Order: sequence, then structure tokens, then C-alpha cells
Amino acid sequence: MSLQLQEFRNRSVIQLEDSITLNCASELRDLLLQVLNSKNQIEIDVSRVTEFDLSALQILYAARLAANQTGAGLSTASPVPEVVRAAIQESGIELIFESPSQEAR
Repeated sequence: MSLQLQEFRNRSVIQLEDSITLNCASELRDLLLQVLNSKNQIEIDVSRVTEFDLSALQILYAARLAANQTGAGLSTASPVPEVVRAAIQESGIELIFESPSQEAR
């Protein structure tokens, strides 16, 4: 499991790698809360995720709702891999991520 944060002027990118499951749920939640408090646009890069479970999906869904309420927004910074798509489909939760920001990095 790896969680990396890159911050830019008006945007924060969180890179998720390897296994994103219940084992790292509290770390993912804490990182998202930190970024949500910055009021930046949030982009989640899941391109290197190899395992993804319902706990991770719930945290990202809650973060997306919170980001939308603050006007910050949350989107994916990369195509969503099959392992993440399968978790979304199996959960019954429908997530519609916006296109990533086209601002200069």
C-alpha cells in the first residue's frame, strides 16, 4: 500500500498504489481529510492500484461528496483500472467521476 500526495497551486493529486483495502483505510481517510481542508481540487490517481475493497470505495465516495459540498470537487487523474471498476460494480454504488482538471501542473 502506498499513498502519495502532490500539491500544486489549486490542486492536490493523491497517488494510490498497490493494495488499497481496510488495512490502510484510516491512512486514506486522514490524507483525504487533510486535502479536503485545503479546499483544493482533488485528483485521485488509481492507475497503480492492484487491490481495492469496499472500505476504500466508501472513503472515496464520502470524500467526493464532501469535496462537492465545498465546491472543491474530486475526480480521477487517470483511467480507472478494472480492479477498481469491479469494486464499484460489485458494491452497487455508482460513482461518476468528473474529467481531471486541465490546469497546468
